Amino acid sequence: MTKAINLGILFSWQSVVTFFTFLMYALLGNQLNPLKVVVVLSFLNLIRFPISLLPNALVAVAECVISMRRIQNFLNSEELQTLTSDTHKQFFEPDNHEFPLGSICVKEGEFRYDKTATIPILTQINFEAKRGQLIAIIGSVGVGKSSLAAALLGEMNIADYSKLRLNGRLAYMSQKAWIRNTSVRNNILFGLPFESKRYWACVEAAALNPDLDILPDQDLTEIGESGKSEFDSLNRN
Repeated sequence: MTKAINLGILFSWQSVVTFFTFLMYALLGNQLNPLKVVVVLSFLNLIRFPISLLPNALVAVAECVISMRRIQNFLNSEELQTLTSDTHKQFFEPDNHEFPLGSICVKEGEFRYDKTATIPILTQINFEAKRGQLIAIIGSVGVGKSSLAAALLGEMNIADYSKLRLNGRLAYMSQKAWIRNTSVRNNILFGLPFESKRYWACVEAAALNPDLDILPDQDLTEIGESGKSEFDSLNRN
């Protein structure tokens, strides 16, 4: 509704202002003539563009205030506990079966994004995944699938009575692909040390060799903005 009002004012203000300007001028007992009309219309045309930008400027200011508030709340929020094998507070030993390396287990899990929230996002979560298992979590929109992933990644606050254990390291691959502004190799290593044999085995498994062959420096090619390389710019030219 506010946007509709802004658009209505944007496209009608000049005609309305022109009409009332000449009306008030005549009602005050002044005599209109072509010279005065032309001068007023020229002035209104000059201020038309800056005034037309005013609604967009107000929207931009409002978005800026909201964005700054969100950034401030994020930067002032408490740090979450990093989920590692060295976390002692809420780890537990499973009761009656093995817990091999590369496994994660949750018992009576209760999780909140905000520690002060009275209503938890997830409750009574009992979950276990062992190394080598393929597990699919299925459900309708809004039932908490993404929240469960965030909880297992340590991105949510866990209740004091809940238990969670991780044996080994945890990795996460998002369904939305993104790339860093660096070389292809650094995007693959992602901060890990370069191990030639393991690295090229991963490249082979991902079938990246044909793609690397068309790049000028293969995996050392720098990736620019939006995943575009210098090779792309040369081809366009």
